[in-house]
Amino acid sequence: MIKCILAITPEESELWTAIGTFALAGITFVAIGVQIYWNRKVLRESRSSFSSQLNLLQSQLKDENENSFKYNSIKLGQMFDSQFIGLTEDRKKSAGLILRNDFLAHDTINYAPIKEKMDEIYDFFDTIGYFVKHNYFKAEVAHQYFDYWFSPYYTFFATYHIKEFSGYDETVWNNLSSLSQHMDRVEIDQTGRARKPITKEDLKEFFQQEENI
Repeated sequence: MIKCILAITPEESELWTAIGTFALAGITFVAIGVQIYWNRKVLRESRSSFSSQLNLLQSQLKDENENSFKYNSIKLGQMFDSQFIGLTEDRKKSAGLILRNDFLAHDTINYAPIKEKMDEIYDFFDTIGYFVKHNYFKAEVAHQYFDYWFSPYYTFFATYHIKEFSGYDETVWNNLSSLSQHMDRVEIDQTGRARKPITKEDLKEFFQQEENI
Protein backbone atom coordinates (compact mmCIF):
# COMPACT_ATOMS: atom_id res chain seq x y z
CA MET A 1 0.00 0.00 0.00
CA ILE A 2 2.86 2.30 0.92
CA LYS A 3 4.55 1.45 -2.35
CA CYS A 4 1.38 2.36 -4.27
CA ILE A 5 1.22 5.67 -2.52
CA LEU A 6 4.89 6.33 -3.13
CA ALA A 7 4.41 5.42 -6.79
CA ILE A 8 1.94 8.28 -7.29
CA THR A 9 3.48 11.07 -9.22
CA PRO A 10 3.17 14.71 -8.18
CA GLU A 11 0.76 15.32 -11.06
CA GLU A 12 -1.46 12.43 -9.98
CA SER A 13 -1.27 13.67 -6.41
CA GLU A 14 -2.48 17.10 -7.45
CA LEU A 15 -5.25 15.48 -9.48
CA TRP A 16 -6.49 13.40 -6.57
CA THR A 17 -6.23 16.37 -4.29
CA ALA A 18 -8.32 18.40 -6.69
CA ILE A 19 -10.86 15.58 -6.99
CA GLY A 20 -11.05 15.32 -3.22
CA THR A 21 -11.44 19.04 -2.90
CA PHE A 22 -14.23 19.14 -5.50
CA ALA A 23 -15.92 16.15 -3.89
CA LEU A 24 -15.74 17.79 -0.47
CA ALA A 25 -17.01 21.03 -1.92
CA GLY A 26 -19.85 19.18 -3.63
CA ILE A 27 -20.82 17.44 -0.41
CA THR A 28 -20.63 20.76 1.40
CA PHE A 29 -22.87 22.48 -1.17
CA VAL A 30 -25.34 19.62 -1.01
CA ALA A 31 -25.35 19.81 2.78
CA ILE A 32 -25.84 23.58 2.65
CA GLY A 33 -28.66 23.15 0.10
CA VAL A 34 -30.34 20.54 2.27
CA GLN A 35 -29.95 22.79 5.32
CA ILE A 36 -31.41 25.79 3.44
CA TYR A 37 -34.34 23.69 2.21
CA TRP A 38 -34.95 22.35 5.69
CA ASN A 39 -34.69 25.80 7.25
CA ARG A 40 -37.16 27.19 4.71
CA LYS A 41 -39.53 24.30 5.33
CA VAL A 42 -39.35 24.81 9.08
CA LEU A 43 -39.81 28.57 8.59
CA ARG A 44 -42.86 28.03 6.34
CA GLU A 45 -44.37 25.64 8.83
CA SER A 46 -43.57 28.04 11.65
CA ARG A 47 -45.16 30.93 9.76
CA SER A 48 -48.21 28.83 8.96
CA SER A 49 -48.53 27.76 12.58
CA PHE A 50 -48.04 31.36 13.78
CA SER A 51 -50.59 32.62 11.26
CA SER A 52 -53.11 30.00 12.39
CA GLN A 53 -52.52 30.85 16.04
CA LEU A 54 -52.78 34.56 15.29
CA ASN A 55 -56.06 34.08 13.41
CA LEU A 56 -57.40 31.97 16.26
CA LEU A 57 -56.35 34.60 18.81
CA GLN A 58 -57.92 37.39 16.75
CA SER A 59 -61.14 35.38 16.46
CA GLN A 60 -61.19 34.74 20.20
CA LEU A 61 -60.51 38.41 20.98
CA LYS A 62 -63.26 39.46 18.57
CA ASP A 63 -65.73 37.10 20.24
CA GLU A 64 -64.69 38.29 23.70
CA ASN A 65 -64.99 41.95 22.66
CA GLU A 66 -68.41 41.34 21.13
CA ASN A 67 -69.60 39.51 24.24
CA SER A 68 -68.20 42.29 26.43
CA PHE A 69 -69.87 44.91 24.20
CA LYS A 70 -73.21 43.12 24.48
CA TYR A 71 -72.91 42.77 28.26
CA ASN A 72 -71.90 46.41 28.73
CA SER A 73 -74.69 47.54 26.39
CA ILE A 74 -77.28 45.68 28.44
CA LYS A 75 -75.93 47.22 31.65
CA LEU A 76 -76.01 50.67 30.03
CA GLY A 77 -79.53 49.99 28.78
CA GLN A 78 -80.66 49.25 32.31
CA MET A 79 -78.92 52.37 33.61
CA PHE A 80 -80.45 54.58 30.91
CA ASP A 81 -83.85 53.01 31.48
CA SER A 82 -83.66 53.96 35.14
CA GLN A 83 -82.74 57.54 34.16
CA PHE A 84 -85.62 57.67 31.69
CA ILE A 85 -88.06 56.64 34.41
CA GLY A 86 -86.66 59.56 36.41
CA LEU A 87 -87.87 61.86 33.62
CA THR A 88 -91.48 60.75 34.06
CA GLU A 89 -92.70 64.06 35.51
CA ASP A 90 -90.93 66.08 32.82
CA ARG A 91 -92.53 63.90 30.16
CA LYS A 92 -96.01 64.21 31.71
CA LYS A 93 -95.83 67.99 32.07
CA SER A 94 -94.36 68.67 28.63
CA ALA A 95 -96.92 66.39 26.98
CA GLY A 96 -99.73 68.17 28.82
CA LEU A 97 -98.45 71.58 27.70
CA ILE A 98 -98.14 70.42 24.09
CA LEU A 99 -101.73 69.18 24.10
CA ARG A 100 -103.28 72.10 25.99
CA ASN A 101 -101.54 74.66 23.79
CA ASP A 102 -102.66 72.71 20.73
CA PHE A 103 -99.12 72.83 19.32
CA LEU A 104 -99.74 69.96 16.91
CA ALA A 105 -102.39 71.94 15.05
CA HIS A 106 -99.82 74.54 13.97
CA ASP A 107 -96.72 74.59 11.79
CA THR A 108 -94.68 76.59 14.29
CA ILE A 109 -94.74 76.67 18.07
CA ASN A 110 -93.59 78.76 21.01
CA TYR A 111 -90.96 76.54 22.59
CA ALA A 112 -90.63 78.61 25.76
CA PRO A 113 -93.49 76.97 27.76
CA ILE A 114 -92.03 73.48 27.33
CA LYS A 115 -88.33 74.36 27.08
CA GLU A 116 -87.28 73.41 30.60
CA LYS A 117 -88.93 69.98 30.51
CA MET A 118 -88.19 69.08 26.90
CA ASP A 119 -84.55 70.11 27.21
CA GLU A 120 -84.08 67.38 29.81
CA ILE A 121 -85.62 64.78 27.51
CA TYR A 122 -83.53 65.78 24.50
CA ASP A 123 -80.38 65.92 26.62
CA PHE A 124 -81.11 62.35 27.68
CA PHE A 125 -81.55 61.07 24.12
CA ASP A 126 -78.53 63.04 22.93
CA THR A 127 -76.40 61.22 25.52
CA ILE A 128 -77.63 57.88 24.21
CA GLY A 129 -76.86 59.06 20.68
CA TYR A 130 -73.31 59.90 21.73
CA PHE A 131 -72.80 56.45 23.28
CA VAL A 132 -74.16 54.71 20.18
CA LYS A 133 -72.15 56.85 17.75
CA HIS A 134 -68.88 56.05 19.54
CA ASN A 135 -69.61 52.32 19.95
CA TYR A 136 -70.09 52.31 23.71
CA PHE A 137 -73.72 51.21 23.38
CA LYS A 138 -75.14 48.82 20.78
CA ALA A 139 -77.71 50.42 18.52
CA GLU A 140 -79.82 47.26 18.73
CA VAL A 141 -80.04 47.56 22.51
CA ALA A 142 -80.83 51.28 22.31
CA HIS A 143 -83.58 50.44 19.81
CA GLN A 144 -85.00 47.73 22.06
CA TYR A 145 -85.15 49.99 25.10
CA PHE A 146 -86.01 53.41 23.69
CA ASP A 147 -87.18 53.45 20.08
CA TYR A 148 -90.86 53.57 21.06
CA TRP A 149 -90.26 56.92 22.83
CA PHE A 150 -87.34 58.32 20.89
CA SER A 151 -88.97 58.22 17.44
CA PRO A 152 -91.98 60.43 18.36
CA TYR A 153 -89.85 62.81 20.39
CA TYR A 154 -87.37 63.12 17.53
CA THR A 155 -90.18 63.60 15.00
CA PHE A 156 -91.51 66.46 17.14
CA PHE A 157 -87.95 67.81 17.43
CA ALA A 158 -87.40 67.77 13.65
CA THR A 159 -90.89 68.87 12.63
CA TYR A 160 -90.89 71.98 14.81
CA HIS A 161 -87.18 72.83 14.47
CA ILE A 162 -86.69 72.65 18.21
CA LYS A 163 -82.94 73.14 17.99
CA GLU A 164 -83.39 76.51 16.30
CA PHE A 165 -85.95 77.68 18.86
CA SER A 166 -83.94 76.40 21.82
CA GLY A 167 -81.44 79.24 21.56
CA TYR A 168 -78.47 76.89 21.98
CA ASP A 169 -75.42 76.85 19.73
CA GLU A 170 -74.79 74.36 16.93
CA THR A 171 -72.92 71.89 19.16
CA VAL A 172 -76.01 71.04 21.20
CA TRP A 173 -78.04 67.88 20.44
CA ASN A 174 -75.86 66.94 17.46
CA ASN A 175 -76.21 63.26 18.34
CA LEU A 176 -79.99 63.13 17.92
CA SER A 177 -79.94 62.85 14.12
CA SER A 178 -77.21 60.21 14.32
CA LEU A 179 -79.26 58.21 16.81
CA SER A 180 -82.30 58.46 14.52
CA GLN A 181 -80.28 57.05 11.63
CA HIS A 182 -79.03 54.17 13.77
CA MET A 183 -82.57 53.42 14.93
CA ASP A 184 -83.80 53.43 11.32
CA ARG A 185 -81.07 50.97 10.28
CA VAL A 186 -81.94 48.63 13.13
CA GLU A 187 -85.62 48.83 12.17
CA ILE A 188 -84.77 47.87 8.57
CA ASP A 189 -82.49 45.03 9.74
CA GLN A 190 -85.21 43.65 12.01
CA THR A 191 -88.28 44.09 9.82
CA GLY A 192 -86.84 44.28 6.31
CA ARG A 193 -88.51 47.61 5.63
CA ALA A 194 -88.33 51.26 6.63
CA ARG A 195 -90.66 52.52 9.34
CA LYS A 196 -93.78 54.48 8.42
CA PRO A 197 -93.54 58.26 8.89
CA ILE A 198 -94.97 59.47 12.19
CA THR A 199 -97.90 61.83 11.55
CA LYS A 200 -99.24 64.61 13.76
CA GLU A 201 -102.13 62.34 14.65
CA ASP A 202 -99.59 59.75 15.79
CA LEU A 203 -97.83 62.43 17.83
CA LYS A 204 -101.11 63.48 19.44
CA GLU A 205 -101.86 59.92 20.49
CA PHE A 206 -98.31 59.49 21.76
CA PHE A 207 -98.37 62.66 23.89
CA GLN A 208 -101.75 61.68 25.30
CA GLN A 209 -100.11 58.47 26.48
CA GLU A 210 -97.15 60.38 27.87
CA GLU A 211 -99.44 62.73 29.79
CA ASN A 212 -101.16 59.77 31.42
CA ILE A 213 -98.12 57.68 32.41
